[in-house]
Amino acid sequence: DNVDQLVMLNCHLKGSHFLKKMKLTSLPLHLACWSGNQEIFEMLISYGAELDAQDSTGNSIIHVLVELGLSKPELAKQMMTVVLTSKASREWFCHRNKQDLCHWTAYDDVKLKQHLLYIENNDGFTPVTWAAKFKHKEMLDFILNIEGVYRQTVWQFGHSSFLHYDMKDIDSVITSIQKPGKPSVVELLTYSPVRGNTLNCISIPVIKELVAYKWKFDCFVFYFWGLLHLALMVLCYQFPITLKESFAAHPTLPNAISVGAATTAVELLKESLKLQL
Repeated sequence: DNVDQLVMLNCHLKGSHFLKKMKLTSLPLHLACWSGNQEIFEMLISYGAELDAQDSTGNSIIHVLVELGLSKPELAKQMMTVVLTSKASREWFCHRNKQDLCHWTAYDDVKLKQHLLYIENNDGFTPVTWAAKFKHKEMLDFILNIEGVYRQTVWQFGHSSFLHYDMKDIDSVITSIQKPGKPSVVELLTYSPVRGNTLNCISIPVIKELVAYKWKFDCFVFYFWGLLHLALMVLCYQFPITLKESFAAHPTLPNAISVGAATTAVELLKESLKLQL
């Protein structure tokens, strides 16, 4: 019975009946997510639905929750918290890795979160880059500050804390080294065709600090290219004027240049013919 139950929970829906219904998905857990019914959602998780299952587009439940957050951010964050921290999620992860829940540690919490948040869909987007693609500030900020994945708390005393952020998937340089060809959060916020909240997303503290740091150490490159561009514009503007004045002062100069060029061309042609002979 348990085997049949798991098969039903993780089967993929097929057929034309399911086309153009709500959102493109084929897994019961994803459908429960789009329905917005948190009770059914939690019940499916408690019955052993695969939390890392991916639909035909490669989207996991976390990707779906990011999209749900575009219209219902609070509900999406509540559901994501259930997926990442509930007892049912821990039981699923223990069953998957064949370990005892009694031996669960804080490190296992981190492994569970990382396992679910590092899943890539068919286009190479992880949940955090998926949120950046849609420029959804609330979900992007929420994912970036999930403890143990991108954020690491070094120490905390009262309202003061020292946080360390893993720049994987966030900074364009590090992402290009670790994941060649994969998009980063900074790149998506800059070049994504989705209009809207770019400035709001950049106001997220970790991204704001990253942009300020990159500008501090790379601004001289932009200054150099700016000065070079200015010098080139002045040269292109001044050279024709100077040349025109030279021709006006020496009327025979253009003819001399033409004759000299023609003579040089004839000499080069003769040399090439000699070499061929």
